[in-house]
Order: sequence, then structure tokens, then C-alpha cells
Amino acid sequence: MEEKIRNKIEGFLKRVKEIFGERLLSCILYGSAIKGNYKEGISDINLIVIVNKFDAKDLDEIKRKLSKYAWKMLIKPYFFSEWFLLSSADAFPVEWKDIKENHIVIYGQDLTEKINIENENLRIELERKLKQLFLDFQHGIIFEKNKYSVVEETIKNLNFLIPLIEKQIGKRINVSQYSKRENIENKIDELLKFFSDTIIFIERKL
Repeated sequence: MEEKIRNKIEGFLKRVKEIFGERLLSCILYGSAIKGNYKEGISDINLIVIVNKFDAKDLDEIKRKLSKYAWKMLIKPYFFSEWFLLSSADAFPVEWKDIKENHIVIYGQDLTEKINIENENLRIELERKLKQLFLDFQHGIIFEKNKYSVVEETIKNLNFLIPLIEKQIGKRINVSQYSKRENIENKIDELLKFFSDTIIFIERKL
């Protein structure tokens, strides 16, 4: 972890401890800060704060003592109870699997070890996310003026999904980045075929 990131998190953690005291169970870092694609001043620092008992008063304390610091440091925290973390694996299996496999415990217990991801829940969400991205892509090409930005944004979103899909289906998937030297219509055809082929493969494989 970069020293700049560590220093920002330490300042955040100090304030969190003042708010929750012994109720603080865990603080977990995930996302770009540990995946190697963090960009200073652009990327968020993603943290999960797990506490024992959480109420409206805590929200006021967070707003008063922590929000300005988090905003300034581009820290994006989520505050969970242990129950919420463990009971949400069926609702957010893709995100929870990514967190489970790519995280650093900043403070306390590694409660991600208790997360149980059901394969069927993962298949359903992967398929849903891919189909939603497919629909958004179609909609963007039809209604947006700048087709180039639609293609670039679609590929950006696929870059998050593809590693997760690859782990599940045991097969490499390749979607090349778009270059302005390419024919945009050819790239759109390539992406349409990719969506169709991958969705069918996921349904059959998983």
C-alpha cells in the first residue's frame, strides 16, 4: 500500500475510533488502492467499516466529525453491521466476491472470511450485469450523439466484469481497447457479438 494512502486511512481510522470506540469491529480496504490501478487525486479509497450496533446518532457523529475529512481525502466508506455484511452475499455476490478475494484488513477482524458466495447467486448477478450493460450499450449507440464515448465507457465497465466472469467459466475472454484508428462500426459489431456470445456461454457454463 502506498504511503500516501496509508496516511489518509490512518487519519480516517483515528476519527472512526473516536466515534465508535469498542463498537468498531473491523475496517477493510478494497478496490483500486490494492489492485494497482489507484490514481492519486482521481481514484476513491474504498473502505468498509463494520461496527457492532449502529443508529441515527452515529450518522450525525459521522457527518460532524468525519465527512469533511473523508470528502477531502477522496475516502468512500460504507458502514455495516456484521449481520449486514454476511447476509448480503446473495444480494451482491459479484461485489462481495471481489472484496473477499481482494482486500486488506486495516483494523480488527477479517470478517470477509465468513462470507459465503453461492455459485447460482453469482451466475445470476453476472448475467444480469452483463445483460444490463448490453442494453445500456444499445441504448447509448442509438440515442447518444458521441458513439465513441459509449464504446469507451462500455469497455471500461467490461474491464471490471470480465475478470470475475473468467474465474467462473474457466476461460479467457478478450475485449480489446478501442483505438480512434479503428472503424467505429466494426468495433460496435465486435461488442455486439461479444455480448451475445458471452451471455449464451455463461448461461450454458454456469
